[in-house]
Amino acid sequence: MSTSQEIWQKALLLNKILVEIVQPLLCSMEIVIKELIITNRKSICLRIDNNGDLIVIAPYYASEDEIKKIVQKKFNWIVRTRQFVLQNNKKINNLNLKEGDTLLYLGENYSIVLHNKNEILIDAEKKIFYLPFGDKTTLRRKLMQFYLVKASEILKIELDHWAEVMNLHYNGFRLKNAKRLWGSCGKNGVINLNWRLVLLPREIIAHIVIHELAHLVYKNHSRQFKYFVAKYSPNYLEKEKWLNENAYILRLFRED
Repeated sequence: MSTSQEIWQKALLLNKILVEIVQPLLCSMEIVIKELIITNRKSICLRIDNNGDLIVIAPYYASEDEIKKIVQKKFNWIVRTRQFVLQNNKKINNLNLKEGDTLLYLGENYSIVLHNKNEILIDAEKKIFYLPFGDKTTLRRKLMQFYLVKASEILKIELDHWAEVMNLHYNGFRLKNAKRLWGSCGKNGVINLNWRLVLLPREIIAHIVIHELAHLVYKNHSRQFKYFVAKYSPNYLEKEKWLNENAYILRLFRED
C-alpha cells in the first residue's frame, strides 16, 4: 500500500474516531468538531477557532487511544477556552454604537452619548464618546476615521520616544489593518502598527512599539531578543498574556 493510501485510510479512521468517540464527549457542551487536519506534526493539537468550534490537528499515525486521551485530558481546557471565545464574540457583536454602549479608547471604556454636532468628541475626564446621530454604517466610518487620526498621532509619538530611549532609528511608520498582527518590522526598517493599538492601554502600546523596534536589532524571537525587550518593557510576559487574552480587539470594526 502506498504512503498516500495509508494516510487517506488513517484520515478516514480518525474521522470515525471523532464521530463515534470524541464527539459524544463534547456534545453535552454544544462543542462542535469543525475540522480534522492530518499533518506531519509529531503531536496532537487541539484548537478553538473564532466561532468556538474545535479543530483537531493530528499526525497520520495517531492512534484511537491517543486522540481519546488527549480530548479527555484537555476537556476542561476545551470548555474554558470555548466559553472565553464566545464571551469575546459577544463583545464584538454587541458593538451597536447606540447611546449607553461603550467604546474602547486607550484601554478604557467610554460611554457613548449622541449629540447634534457632526463630529466626534471625547471627554477624557468623564470617559464619554460624543457621537453624531446617524445610521450604524455612517457612524462606523466616522469612528474608524477618528481612531485612525488618533492612532497616527499617538503611535508616532510612542515610536519616536522609544526609538530615542533605545537609541535606534526606524525608516518610517505605517498604519495597518491586519487581522492577526499588532505590528511588524519590515526589512527596510519601516515599522507597521495596527491602528487598533489606540484601543489598548498605553503600557501595552508601549510594549508593542518596543517589541517592533527591537526587531531592528534582532530579526527573530531569540533569547537575546527577549532580554532586549525586557530591558525596556518590564513584566513583558504579563503584557503578552494580556494581548493573548484580549486578541478579540483585533476583530473589532471589521467587515470581513
